[in-house]
Amino acid sequence: MVNRKTADKFYYGAIIFYALLILFIVAGSGVMGVRFFSAQGNSMDPSIKEGFFMCVVPQNNYHVGDAIIFTSHNNPSLLTTHRILHDNKTSFITKGDNNNATDKEYVHVSQIVGKVVFNIPLLGGVYIFLKSFLGTMLFFYVPAAFFLFIEGKRITRNLF
Repeated sequence: MVNRKTADKFYYGAIIFYALLILFIVAGSGVMGVRFFSAQGNSMDPSIKEGFFMCVVPQNNYHVGDAIIFTSHNNPSLLTTHRILHDNKTSFITKGDNNNATDKEYVHVSQIVGKVVFNIPLLGGVYIFLKSFLGTMLFFYVPAAFFLFIEGKRITRNLF
C-alpha cells in the first residue's frame, strides 16, 4: 500500500499538471491572442516540419523573414504557414522554405493569423490528440472523475 505522504505528493502534482494543461489550452484558444497549431505538410522543411507544434502570436508589423500563418483567399478555414519574402506595405509575397516558387497570390495583412514565434518538434501530434474527443476524455474527464472519487472518499472518511 502507498503511504499517505507519497499519495498526497502525487495528488498535488497531478493537480498542478492539469492546472497548467488547462492554462495551456485556454491560452491556445486565442483568448489571450496566442494560438497554437500543428504543422501539416512539408512546405516549411527543414525549419518547421510536419507534426511540429507552433506558437503563433499576432503582430502589429510583419517583416521579411517572418514565418506567418495566413488564411486562403478562397477558403478562410484553410491555413498555410509560409515565410515572408517581400513586403509591399499592404500585402506580402510568401513562399514555403521547401518550395521552389513563391505563392501565386499575395497575402494581405487581413489574412494573417500571426507570426510563428516558436515551434517544438513532434509535439504537434500530441496537441492534435488532446483536442480530439478521445484525448479530451483520457486527459480531462477520466482524471477529473478519479479526483472526484478520491476526494469523495476523503470527505466520507472524515465525516464518519
